[in-house]
Formats: sequence, structure tokens, C-alpha cells
Amino acid sequence: MNDMILKEANATIYFDRSNYLREQTTDPKKMEAAISYLKDYVEDRDHGLLGYFYRILGKTEQASYHYQLCLKKS
Repeated sequence: MNDMILKEANATIYFDRSNYLREQTTDPKKMEAAISYLKDYVEDRDHGLLGYFYRILGKTEQASYHYQLCLKKS
């Protein structure tokens, strides 16, 4: 796994004080790059991270799908 892509995406996440401390990203393109990378090299343990990144981008259906996969695997 290319940790640099994931670290860069993770570094863009912040808590938006004006939006009930909802997590947001300062760089959606880096988040999309990390998602793309994870989708290409997804392992069972990566579905939680995919769900998290999708949730940050507001893509709740995709996030829910990957969270459900996590629950099925546990």
C-alpha cells in the first residue's frame, strides 16, 4: 500500500467548526486519488478506510456500502 497517498489525503481532513464539527477535506482531489488507489488495491481491511474517505466527501451511499462490507467481514 502506498502510504504517501493515504497520508496526504488524511492530512487534508479537518473538523469544520461552522458545520457542527463535521469532518471535511481541504483537498477533495487528494481524497479522490486515495479512494482510487484503495479501490485498485483493496484488501478486506481497507473497506473501512474507503467508507471513511467516501463519508468525508459526502458520498454516503458508497460509504455505507463499504461499511456494510466491514460488518460482514467481522
